[in-house]
Amino acid sequence: MPTEEERYNDVKHNVDNMHLIQLGVALFDEGGNTPWPGCCWQFNFSDFDPDVDASSPDSIELLAQSGHDFQQYRRHGIDARRCAYLVCVKLFCQPYSSKYVTFHGLYDVAFVIKMIT
Repeated sequence: MPTEEERYNDVKHNVDNMHLIQLGVALFDEGGNTPWPGCCWQFNFSDFDPDVDASSPDSIELLAQSGHDFQQYRRHGIDARRCAYLVCVKLFCQPYSSKYVTFHGLYDVAFVIKMIT
């Protein structure tokens, strides 16, 4: 079992050396209900190039088989730096108390912090 320091160093190394491919956001109220139909978004970023950037070939293949088109993202995706301001303002700087649920928590939070800082 890795120590907390080893886990931190592993996450930091990976986040520092990789690009965010996608960010998913879904909104729910305090009862777990969506405030309106369709309030779930998936943002695909243009910063990742599987031909150049560090990645796992197996992961890239799985994503491609799931319908991800990385060349399309390179041409028409969102620049993570441009998205950072909106993520910061709309998700974290609101006057109400928000709670967040993540899929791969530690990495999700690390990539979002990297993006907004």
